Amino acid sequence: MSEQSSVSARASFANLNDPVGDVLVKAATHLDHGRLQEAAEELNRVRYAGANDLRLHLLGTRLAEVAGNAQMAEVSAKRALAISPDNVTARIDWAVCLLRNGDTAAAAEIATSVFNDPRSRQSYSVLERVATVANNVGNLDLAAECLAAAHKTWPSDNRVALAIAENFRARGMNDQALPFCDLVISRSPNLEDALAIRASLRRQSNDLAGAAQDYAQLVKLQPDNSTYQYLLALSSGNAPETQPTDMITSIFDSYADRFDAHLLTSLGYRAPEWAARHISQFSPKRNAAILDLGCGTGLLGFCLGRWNTPLVGVDLSLPMMQRAERWNIYGRFHQADLNDVLRDTEAAQFDVIAALDVFIYVGRLESPMSHIARVLRPGGIALFTFEETTESEGHFAARASARYAMSEAYVRETLEGVGLEITELKRDRIRTEGGNDLAGLFVVAKRNRLDA
Repeated sequence: MSEQSSVSARASFANLNDPVGDVLVKAATHLDHGRLQEAAEELNRVRYAGANDLRLHLLGTRLAEVAGNAQMAEVSAKRALAISPDNVTARIDWAVCLLRNGDTAAAAEIATSVFNDPRSRQSYSVLERVATVANNVGNLDLAAECLAAAHKTWPSDNRVALAIAENFRARGMNDQALPFCDLVISRSPNLEDALAIRASLRRQSNDLAGAAQDYAQLVKLQPDNSTYQYLLALSSGNAPETQPTDMITSIFDSYADRFDAHLLTSLGYRAPEWAARHISQFSPKRNAAILDLGCGTGLLGFCLGRWNTPLVGVDLSLPMMQRAERWNIYGRFHQADLNDVLRDTEAAQFDVIAALDVFIYVGRLESPMSHIARVLRPGGIALFTFEETTESEGHFAARASARYAMSEAYVRETLEGVGLEITELKRDRIRTEGGNDLAGLFVVAKRNRLDA
């Protein structure tokens, strides 16, 4: 909970000077200091006396969210909305619940109506949550308006300034984002979030020296952080040939709720549709055994539709796989490094293996491709997408984006070397990034040899 919202919550409870309000002040104070158990105990003390008290359910919603209890957050938010359907906090809390349940259209509609309500300008927490919903449904302009309103009222709040920087970055406006990072760092030179955002912006703008300076400071602050170590090496021109698994997990854990909308709408990602067409042609009876490496939220399964043999999904991110479960197409999931899963899988177990936009994070192909060839059944197919290097990048490159790119020659040599015969290789737009099409390789390969 933000300082502004928590202070205002405590004040509103205390000013009423009633028994329920006194208890809620204590609960809010515990919540502010991360004492979740104590906050819950205080709320339980007044759950009957305050059964129809809006404040109890608003605070209960916030506590449940901080505790990661989505089900209880929804119960509390629904009760608050029933008590006061016009309350802006209750409405935006309900929009967050709808968003979490995948009803993006309804969440977006409520968020817009809340922002258009003048009362929303009085609460930092409400504006912050409207911006969160707007970001997750891809309405970056609405998010920008919310953050501008918050910055006007709370100009010295570092969280607002950093949120504005993130919004500018999401809209491809890095030059406008950097001054807000600089402002925050001038106030708080060792604030980790500000340094991390500025380092990322500098890296994306190809200011690698500036990025390296920020990452060096971050490594000093967090010497055991493998992500900062990797990005420092990348910005210094010494990138390792694969990303740390902690880095990949962190990215996609935080990305899960908005992954589908962002990838399909903002980035125009079409690889799952392409792969699903090939797989359906390969297995017209829809019974091939499929291994989906880096399955994410299950977009391949969604594009395939009903399948007679449950898919197996592998991903580092548990929240991503939890979203994939909703399609009821995957039979089991493995939360693990794909290299470990492949290494531990017996030979000739799958008819189809897909790895879409996976090796842009995994890096070097030699080891995983040898296992993919071994795990595929003879006659089986594998489907891959890769970012393609430019001529100046050579055959393999770690890009400033912290993703890896490969040349056609490197892909061909590696696949053929492990007994995978390329039956289709095409160049096409892999996604849109910063308003520009990003070139990629779409590859289908067949397992021929028995001795790979």
